Amino acid sequence: SDASFKEIALGGTFDRIHAGHKVLLGESLLRTRSRMVVGVTQKEMLRKKTLPELILPLQDRLSDLRDFLTSCDPTLEYSLVGLTDPYGPAIHEPQLEAIVGSEETKRGCEKINEIEHMC
Repeated sequence: SDASFKEIALGGTFDRIHAGHKVLLGESLLRTRSRMVVGVTQKEMLRKKTLPELILPLQDRLSDLRDFLTSCDPTLEYSLVGLTDPYGPAIHEPQLEAIVGSEETKRGCEKINEIEHMC
């Protein structure tokens, strides 16, 4: 396997999984050997989004995400969690080896790396 990390983290809104999500998730799957932790934004963090009232409920997004990931690779462990802050499990789970992000989440990823280096 080309996977280079045992456990990775990523996050996003993951509303109605589209091509961009599939690229991000696919790249993450290629880099994971064992476990992927995915933070999914909850209501508190959706206020800045355009038309937040149209975003599916958290449980629907978690379910759709789990279905997509397990259809791509049923061998990995998936920890899908609601995010109430921009950092989520990435700063609380020291076993996570990498964060996968997009241009949209780059600043958050950099902030998590700063926090991690202080711990």
